[in-house]
Amino acid sequence: RRVATEGQQALDGGVRVRLAEARWIGQPLEVGAEGLALGLLGFVATILYQVKMIGGPNGATVGMKAVGVRAIDANTGASTGAGRAFGRMLFASFISGFFFYLGYLWNIWDSKKQTWQDKVTNTIVVKD
Repeated sequence: RRVATEGQQALDGGVRVRLAEARWIGQPLEVGAEGLALGLLGFVATILYQVKMIGGPNGATVGMKAVGVRAIDANTGASTGAGRAFGRMLFASFISGFFFYLGYLWNIWDSKKQTWQDKVTNTIVVKD
């Protein structure tokens, strides 16, 4: 019943670019105030989307629905709620991908098939 989340991450996460590491032909990427504001707006919109969709009664984003999975409370099987969905999103954004994406890959060998963000927020991703 539990499944890996690679498909969901690919559909929802897209490609994340760290501006500090971005290079164009060996030159650092320079971003003005407008670019930073637009990046911040996009990040906030992503968080709000994830919190509303995963924290809602369905427990799934559009990408998760497309691959037939949803995130639920590991103990009760109920919806995660907005607070844990927010924590899950922040942990995934900042920690799970930071160490060579090890947090996302963790579900490959974990007995409960949980990523790091699932472990921290006590959630699991199950087939719908």
